[in-house]
Amino acid sequence: ELGHRRLRHVAQGTLVGMAGMVGGVLVLWGLLSSHAVLGAIGAAGPGDPRVIPFVLLAASLMQLLGAPFESALSRRWESDADRFSLQLTGDLQMFEELATNMRRIAEKGLVPSDVLTALSESTGKKLAADMTVKTEQSRPRMALAIGLMVLPLLSLLLYPVVVALGNAFQ
Repeated sequence: ELGHRRLRHVAQGTLVGMAGMVGGVLVLWGLLSSHAVLGAIGAAGPGDPRVIPFVLLAASLMQLLGAPFESALSRRWESDADRFSLQLTGDLQMFEELATNMRRIAEKGLVPSDVLTALSESTGKKLAADMTVKTEQSRPRMALAIGLMVLPLLSLLLYPVVVALGNAFQ
């Protein structure tokens, strides 16, 4: 995931998505500006509710036509991010084991990213629980240290009171 960030895939994907939306809107605008298209769907104009099914069909077809390009781009970016992570870590064996495990997960009909996310969440929860236990175990030691710091302060503050009370009862 660091590779995607470093290679700015999220920003690039956002730009590609925006360009796709602009292109789709322009295609729909061109289609709905055509009297032939409006006549074929039986609509009086672009604001006619009868254009809604046509717009949904056209948007679906554009998405279907764009899917192979989106898939190719996604695979390329995944490959680039994997190459980046391999260069960063230099751990080819770990990379091969991860790929093998992801393939095995997929062969069982599961989504590898869901399984790995669940594992990392449970690992994170275990680490958080371990940190909580260690924090709780260290509290008595912290209390002792704080108490040792507070005692001199209390003695400085209470000394005049104790001396005054002692003089009062003499």
